[in-house]
Amino acid sequence: MAGMEVYHKKTELQPGNGRKMHMIDDRKALAKGAVVASGEHTQYTVVEEVGRGASCIVYSAAYEDTAGHRHLVRLKECYPYHLNIGRKPDGGLEVSPAFEESFADARKKFERAYGKNVALKNTLGLINSTMDAVDLFACNHTWYSVISCVEGKDYRSVTDENLQSLFVRMLALARIIKKYHDHGVLHLDIKPENIFLIPETKEHMVLFDFDSLVEKAEHHMLLCLRNQKDIFRL
Repeated sequence: MAGMEVYHKKTELQPGNGRKMHMIDDRKALAKGAVVASGEHTQYTVVEEVGRGASCIVYSAAYEDTAGHRHLVRLKECYPYHLNIGRKPDGGLEVSPAFEESFADARKKFERAYGKNVALKNTLGLINSTMDAVDLFACNHTWYSVISCVEGKDYRSVTDENLQSLFVRMLALARIIKKYHDHGVLHLDIKPENIFLIPETKEHMVLFDFDSLVEKAEHHMLLCLRNQKDIFRL
């Protein structure tokens, strides 16, 4: 396996409270040419890193199907930045005993988010508005999800050229959010980096990153419980 590349990046990360933090992101990404195996039959070869968030690193990767044809995909690696996780020479992630439980929780959250993504992608009315996650597997002491490769950019890296462009995109986003609400779910982490823009049109976009997706009934119950606690504090 090719050697590992070390990245020391000043990264703008946005935690759940909405505040942006500037910090050194010293996570070690898999190098170009590194192989990540899903069982005995499918091997994904890393092409390059294409992005990273607070809980993951995303790669462009390639694999061969049973007929020998090459396919490009996105490979999302569960790799939280805040747990002081290192990378071993064989590509496996290594966490200190003090953070092992927290890392286990992060992997469970990653797995749940994948399940939510798949459920939405298989819901009529949401299929065209949801990123296509097609597989989940364990390797390198973490989870990887495989996502169909779609050309485009997240909204964070795009500037609308005028107000009309902005209004068209906001209307498209509002329509997608309404679709989710009509199906009984809330996406509680709508932000530019979780909105994927299709280059051919401003009237369609795709949502991804489903860590904060909840059912409306569940969210209502949590709000009621929180309000009860606030009352008892009075």
